[in-house]
Amino acid sequence: MEKIYRLTGLDSAVEMLRPSAKWEISNHNFSKWDDDRPQPSMEEVKKVQKLAKEFEDKLDTIWTKEQLKELRPRQESIAVNN
Repeated sequence: MEKIYRLTGLDSAVEMLRPSAKWEISNHNFSKWDDDRPQPSMEEVKKVQKLAKEFEDKLDTIWTKEQLKELRPRQESIAVNN
């Protein structure tokens, strides 16, 4: 069964680095940063994404058929946009 990742997205990585920050991104750069803390670098974000993937790779998650039916299109959309 293919692996479905839920913690490796850009949103998740930024949330882990700067919880509740308000931001927007365009062309892999922050186009809006509305937070008193400094925005993370894209290198920091990618590092968190890598760590999240390594963590999720260690989990033996079992999905139901219904969950897979719902999640696959989202995963394909993420893969296309990355």
